[in-house]
Amino acid sequence: MNLRRYLAGERAVPDPVAARLHFLALVAGDLAGAYNDVGVRRWFDRPRTLLDGRSPAELLEAAWRPEDPGPRRVRDLASALVWSPAM
Repeated sequence: MNLRRYLAGERAVPDPVAARLHFLALVAGDLAGAYNDVGVRRWFDRPRTLLDGRSPAELLEAAWRPEDPGPRRVRDLASALVWSPAM
């Protein structure tokens, strides 16, 4: 797996990959307040009404960039949990 090579320093992390990893870390951080580790992973696969019935993973396919509309919607949805009145 490429991530292991990046972590081991065997390979430099390309800027687009670093940006995606940072984005995913931010989303996971937002979700961590409302979900456990398993719940965070599953969150990406469940269809969401606020994403027009698509799952976050569907909006993060192919060569996405954090500033693209789909990923921005995913981040907004995750960050809304941080400010949820239920918390």
